[in-house]
Amino acid sequence: MLGNLLGGFIIVLVGVNLIPTVADSVVGANTQCYTTGCRNISSVSPAAGTLLGLTTIFFALGIMAAGVSLAVGGLRNAGLV
Repeated sequence: MLGNLLGGFIIVLVGVNLIPTVADSVVGANTQCYTTGCRNISSVSPAAGTLLGLTTIFFALGIMAAGVSLAVGGLRNAGLV
C-alpha cells in the first residue's frame, strides 16, 4: 500500500517537473526562432500544429492518470476503496 502511494507521488512529482521541458520542446518544434523573432514553420500544417500544441496537455493528463491509478490501487489493496 505504502509503496503504491509513494510511487504515485514520485511519478506525479517527476512529471510535474518535466512539464515545462515538454512545453518548451513543443514550442520549439512548432516554431522557428531567429534573431528577428519567431514564426510558424510553413511545413507543419495547421491541423498538425494544433495536435502538436496539445501534446503538453496530453502529457499532463497521462501523468495525472498514472498517479491516480497507482494511488487508487494502493487504497484498494488496503481495503479502503
